[in-house]
Amino acid sequence: RAFIGERMDILARVLNLPVKTSGYDAVLAWVLDFRKRLGIENTLAAIGVPDDRADVVGRMATEDPSAGGNPVQLSAEDYTQIFIKACAGDLSEKRAAA
Repeated sequence: RAFIGERMDILARVLNLPVKTSGYDAVLAWVLDFRKRLGIENTLAAIGVPDDRADVVGRMATEDPSAGGNPVQLSAEDYTQIFIKACAGDLSEKRAAA
C-alpha cells in the first residue's frame, strides 16, 4: 500500500469511486465487484492451477524482465508466497515471516 497508495487515490478519483477510507480500498472493492460481475473465480485453484510448484513460479518470477517495473523489489520467496495466496484466494497483506 505504501508504494502505490497515492496512485490508487488518483485512480479512484479518475474512476469516480466513492472513497470511504482510502483510494486503495476503493479501487480494490471496485476490482473485486467487477470480478464478481464478470464471473471470474476468486482463486487460481478454482480454475485448476495447482500450487505444488510454487517455488518454481517464485524463482521464475524474479527472472521475468517485467519484474523490474514493480514499485517494490521482491524476492523469489515473496513471489512464491504471492502465488500461494493467489491459489488460495488470500487477499491479506501480511508477508510470511522469513
